[in-house]
Amino acid sequence: MIKDKVAIGIRGCVFEKYIPNWQECLDTWAGEMIEHGWRVKVHIGHPELEVSYRDLGPFFMCNTTENKEGVFMKSVYFPAKWLIEQDQYSHIFVTDSDTFVHRERFEKTIEDLFKLYGDLDFVGAARPIGSFFDLGIDYSTKIDPTDFNNKFLYASGGSGFLLSKKAAAAIIKVVENKEYISYDGFDNDWLYYDDWLLGKIMKYSNISLIHSNSFQSTSPKNNDIVNYSPPGIETNEGSFVAVQHYRNGDMRDLMKTLQIK
Repeated sequence: MIKDKVAIGIRGCVFEKYIPNWQECLDTWAGEMIEHGWRVKVHIGHPELEVSYRDLGPFFMCNTTENKEGVFMKSVYFPAKWLIEQDQYSHIFVTDSDTFVHRERFEKTIEDLFKLYGDLDFVGAARPIGSFFDLGIDYSTKIDPTDFNNKFLYASGGSGFLLSKKAAAAIIKVVENKEYISYDGFDNDWLYYDDWLLGKIMKYSNISLIHSNSFQSTSPKNNDIVNYSPPGIETNEGSFVAVQHYRNGDMRDLMKTLQIK
């Protein structure tokens, strides 16, 4: 079963303004997934932790800061390290705390992608998307790690990215040897834009991105994609959507509308 292969992480933070987001996740979709046997943890930075990471109730505590320099570490590096160092799970999916995940659709999406592509090393919603795909239909495609139409694409951290052990090994190698410093145009701010830096690591590691419209990086309440009107996950038009970013404040209503119990 997918829940025995894929762990889920929520990018969390202890700063007061962010706590309601991940608490809303735990009170709704994340709590429901936990009840159904999924491993779902809120990723939090703890610079005084005496080990690299530690499970603490619903939290995955990481030995890093809670400011912007720690975002990549708690969202990408330590989850990758955990994935490699345990034997049960083959993948981890890390998403944002203002994102809603539909358990049954998520499970079906991952199953279908496994059947279609075999290896799922790096999966998510490609950004910046422009007009490359029709985002309003059930669609996926495998993108070569070289530039796509001369444009660098990465998987949105908002809607989330799925990583395999192969991807995790590449992340650990690059981070621990600080290879990313030699990437063209490197800037320390990349550690805050975790999805951007992850995309660069995947590209330089020759790992393809599988884009799936089931992961929507925008929503009707917050859309930055020109000439696109994203369907809500709760609508008939959005029935193919498994994960949708920017649904904070909506999650309790979504659980009722979608009749998730």
